[in-house]
Amino acid sequence: MLRIRYSREGNTTTADVEPVMVASTNGHRYLIGWRRLRNDMRWLPVSCIERASATRVACSGYDVDEIGIPSVTERPVNN
Repeated sequence: MLRIRYSREGNTTTADVEPVMVASTNGHRYLIGWRRLRNDMRWLPVSCIERASATRVACSGYDVDEIGIPSVTERPVNN
């Protein structure tokens, strides 16, 4: 699992994310992963990630069908 710190619109958040893949769409790159606190798959803009570190917690397995598409709130705002 990764512990990431990311900043969007002036808000900084730390989150534990189980990485699934990195994707690129419409000129933006995303870390797609399971966000444990939200219990949901998230598309996190790579441009918003300030710091990432590996933890010792094992990740679960996820299918490609669970990835979905980025929501409006997860799209980059200034890129």
